[in-house]
Amino acid sequence: MKYLFLLAVFALVAFMFYWRLRPYIATARRVLGFVRSARNLSTDDPSVAATRRASRAGEKLLRCETCGTWLPTSRALTHRGSAHVYCSRACLERAADPQRAKKVAGHS
Repeated sequence: MKYLFLLAVFALVAFMFYWRLRPYIATARRVLGFVRSARNLSTDDPSVAATRRASRAGEKLLRCETCGTWLPTSRALTHRGSAHVYCSRACLERAADPQRAKKVAGHS
């Protein structure tokens, strides 16, 4: 019975301690969340940030056939059910018109 009483007193003291620290804990969580989102935004290359978000979400990454950019499955474009994947409409059009792709490559 004595141990049960001591356990109840300890639980009451711990609860009161937590209740007093609760605003500080909430502030610390908000600050850490801000730091985490600022770190994710600080990358210079947007494709790196997209790759990180996709890998965190557990989404499979695919590589664009035209330019080689890695992108999440949800953002991939295909041409009429083909197995090839493209990152943008411009890459899709370049792959669909090989003459235009040769002209653009010759001017670079």
